[in-house]
Amino acid sequence: MNESILLAKILGIILTIIPALYWFDKSEFIKNINPDKIKEHTFPLGIFCIIIGAVMVAMHNIWTLDWTLIITIFAWSSMLKGIIYITKPRIALFVLSKTINSRIPIILIFLIGLFLLRKGLIS
Repeated sequence: MNESILLAKILGIILTIIPALYWFDKSEFIKNINPDKIKEHTFPLGIFCIIIGAVMVAMHNIWTLDWTLIITIFAWSSMLKGIIYITKPRIALFVLSKTINSRIPIILIFLIGLFLLRKGLIS
């Protein structure tokens, strides 16, 4: 359970800071996450996502129906994202462009981050 708390703290911080940066200066954020700029870096970004996902899966592959399942799903989705960035970069960039132009995914990421931060800091 210590790994769950540690990963909840780390993911909670990351998943609350990134949407906050988006809300504070949306134009600068979108300029830096522009799919045209990222197009050249999809392969190293994919490798990075696979590595992060693999480390998280190795540390935390817990399939129980409680809050720790969020961390496991996040780990596996990170590996899947890396695979998509490497094998189908056009699809990855299309999804990225739709995500950064919509409020619902950003709000959802922020709420998940707050939830994980609360679980990590209170436990």
